[in-house]
Amino acid sequence: MNMLSECNKPLMFFTRIFVFIGFILGPMMLRSFFLRGSEKYLKFHVLSLILLLLGELLEVNYFVITWYCFSLYGLSLYLLSIYENKKVTLQNFSSLIPFGFSMIAATWLVAGELDLELLGYDQLWSFLAVSHSTFLGWILIGCFSFTSNHYYKGKFNIYLLSCYLIAALFLFIAFGINGINYLKEIAVPILTVLLPGLIAYYVFVLIEKKNKTSYILGLISFSGIILTMILAFANEFTIEFIDMDISKMVYIHGLMNALIVIPSFFFALRKSQYFRQ
Repeated sequence: MNMLSECNKPLMFFTRIFVFIGFILGPMMLRSFFLRGSEKYLKFHVLSLILLLLGELLEVNYFVITWYCFSLYGLSLYLLSIYENKKVTLQNFSSLIPFGFSMIAATWLVAGELDLELLGYDQLWSFLAVSHSTFLGWILIGCFSFTSNHYYKGKFNIYLLSCYLIAALFLFIAFGINGINYLKEIAVPILTVLLPGLIAYYVFVLIEKKNKTSYILGLISFSGIILTMILAFANEFTIEFIDMDISKMVYIHGLMNALIVIPSFFFALRKSQYFRQ
């Protein structure tokens, strides 16, 4: 079993906090946007969070299995809704992507908590994988999928196509971290342009002009993602004037994404006209 070094313990502590925030927001997003406000899903979510906290307090690691079951339950609810509607579309499949990433996050959570060394990742890197899967793959793609369905009316639906592209690029980064470095070098520049561009298009073109709350939250998200993507680009290509090791990336990049960029974009959509109709 791997033991965390003393210098990694504060890093692990903050990563766990980011993950817990993501585990609050991710199911909120799925329930709001794709599960029709399911009350059963909400109750299972609350129960799973309580058990995760109890597991931490009591040091009972296997409680994380509950979260894996909860993620599987959410996926099954959405698949059931597709079956009941008897309609399979590109939109349905794009909405499956965040559910898929919720399962990936749950898998990494189990691997990290039980120290299974999945793909050779130690506990810290497993939880970093949970964080990336949750915020970027699960919540952000979920928000883009919702946007593609309810806001974008153009013939060429850039949000719908971007859901698939972003998912592929995140996998490029995952495999790049695990040894195929040139895949990361392809993915990072594209994401550096694409993610701010998609948020900017919502804020400056699609958003309701009179909805000040949604507009302000969108601006906050856009401003934050500009900074975080610059940091990610600089870190990947070792730009000298920005010296970012893994600790600084977690504390700054992770903090910005977990507390500002992605929650702001989610709540900008949640406060939108669609939910006041």
